[in-house]
Amino acid sequence: MIDGLAHRFYLHGYQGKSLPKGVCRILARSVLHRAWFAGRHGCFEQDGITYGLGNPYPGTFD
Repeated sequence: MIDGLAHRFYLHGYQGKSLPKGVCRILARSVLHRAWFAGRHGCFEQDGITYGLGNPYPGTFD
């Protein structure tokens, strides 16, 4: 159940939607907040490679 809810939070963040301050404070450091944050910053995994803030597309800056 938490996986489905986390996926919805990820998609909410991926759409660029913000969370209200009160909700952020309640969810701070939780799986749901991390899912929203990852979506907000475009983090994803494909073929076992994680792309996001720390690992942009390979070869982009070569």
